[in-house]
Amino acid sequence: MTNSAEEPFYFTEAELPYGKEGIRISVLVNETLLDERSEYGRIQVFDTAFFGKMLVIDGIIQTTVYDEFIYHEMMVILPSLRIEKPQSVLIIGGGDGGAIKQALRVKSLKKIVVAEIDTTVIDVSQKFLPEISGGAFDDPRVELIIQDGAEYVRKHKAEFDLVVLDLTDPVPGSPAEYLFSEEFYHEVKDALKPGGAVALHGGSITFQPAEVTTLIRRLRRVFKYVDLYPAIVPAYQLSLFGFINASDRPRAKTAEVERWMQNIEGQNKYLSSEVYETLGVLPPYIQKELGL
Repeated sequence: MTNSAEEPFYFTEAELPYGKEGIRISVLVNETLLDERSEYGRIQVFDTAFFGKMLVIDGIIQTTVYDEFIYHEMMVILPSLRIEKPQSVLIIGGGDGGAIKQALRVKSLKKIVVAEIDTTVIDVSQKFLPEISGGAFDDPRVELIIQDGAEYVRKHKAEFDLVVLDLTDPVPGSPAEYLFSEEFYHEVKDALKPGGAVALHGGSITFQPAEVTTLIRRLRRVFKYVDLYPAIVPAYQLSLFGFINASDRPRAKTAEVERWMQNIEGQNKYLSSEVYETLGVLPPYIQKELGL
């Protein structure tokens, strides 16, 4: 359903899980391109004045053509620099295709598996936001599986160098809720090869510090090393957003990262060697709020 004749209006994002009270983010919408329900939730696509085309699921902003590269480089390129020449990656979720596009830039990857539960997200993203995937779904290196990511993980042991959890938010009762649980993190670890790494988002450090802290504590009970990397992704509440990597292997040294950057095809738009140097640095007030 679309409404191309509507007047511009402000879309206000839904309440965020673990979110602080008293603040919501509104975005000026020029046109509603899509508003429909899939089996798993409400999907909307807006043409906005600032972000351009924007994908929203259950009232929460998922991605925009304006700044998706920041999120997807942090979700995929960053953890790929933790391992020398990773061979395989499992992306759970990622129906917009942005994570797949970044994975295809990692030269050493020979196996890219995508487990997405909702075909509607894929279809909508391909139709309305094709620039985000850039044709990635058509690449022969990509194996697309329409399945609950948890079910897929349980059947694959010690198979992947990287697991990327490109999920919707952990809204209570939603399909994604279990995929943020400690039990699931144990299952992910079982699917990783020794020394493999998992990457996920932890929500807004500014507006959802309780989510960030909760996830880090869960991951620390499963993995030896858990690292929080902040980045500003404007579409996500115009705030400092948290990206988390977890592994039994420590993060790579700077010299290794500079060398392993050569395993990335083309130029990163966000994650340069200089930016990598500053990742993980949190202001004292944030460290205090997070209890880190």
